[in-house]
Amino acid sequence: EVTIGEGDLCIVRVRYKAVGAGEDDPAMEVSSNLTFEAAGGDLMDADADFRWAAAIAAFAEILKGSPYASEANLTTIETLIEGAAGDDPERGEFKYLFGETVKLLNAPTE
Repeated sequence: EVTIGEGDLCIVRVRYKAVGAGEDDPAMEVSSNLTFEAAGGDLMDADADFRWAAAIAAFAEILKGSPYASEANLTTIETLIEGAAGDDPERGEFKYLFGETVKLLNAPTE
């Protein structure tokens, strides 16, 4: 079992079956930690699809109340979404829904 360390960005796990394996054959799994240094570069330098995926994943972690997520990162997530949405109508719709959700998260509670 690979556990995430303090200097790790994430754990990458890949499950697969051997070529020709049947439905009842067990799947194999390999795991490896990816450190911040190994990921290299700045997230803002990544391509639009990677930035988009990172923003969606980070926002999902906030919505599900993950202990690894913080609403303090909403501004960064918004920046990633803005820069990666492009002209895609589905991304545009998500961008709108993200903005509406942020308004709800920031609304004063009574």
